[in-house]
Amino acid sequence: VYQTLDNMDGKQARRTKSSSPLGLLFDHGCDAFNVIIGMTNWSCAMGLSPATDARWIALVLLSGMTTFYFTTWEEYHTGSMHMAFFNGPTEGILVGASVSFISSMAGSKFWHQTHLAQVLPFKQITALFPFWSKNDLR
Repeated sequence: VYQTLDNMDGKQARRTKSSSPLGLLFDHGCDAFNVIIGMTNWSCAMGLSPATDARWIALVLLSGMTTFYFTTWEEYHTGSMHMAFFNGPTEGILVGASVSFISSMAGSKFWHQTHLAQVLPFKQITALFPFWSKNDLR
């Protein structure tokens, strides 16, 4: 429902010539709030605990928020929003729904079955995130 209404309101405002900078600001403000709620929902669905998985929670939260920030920044400077083939308002929401569906069917322990240190090469991970140790990936 959110995705449909979010995509329709801007098109309707442009079609009726009632769009305004205030409406755009309000729309992006609602989207920013939804990104935080969605990313928090993903963290909960994956069973991440703030006490033991704070870095993973930060990574999940920042992944959505950073993408939203740069897309909005680009729109501000260019005057138009260009969505990539794989983008947040459509595929990102479907990925979130998939994470929630998998967690509802298999439980949040599904995401803790395999240690990432066994699946991903540790040298590449530490090259991307040098402040993480091998124990953080368990």
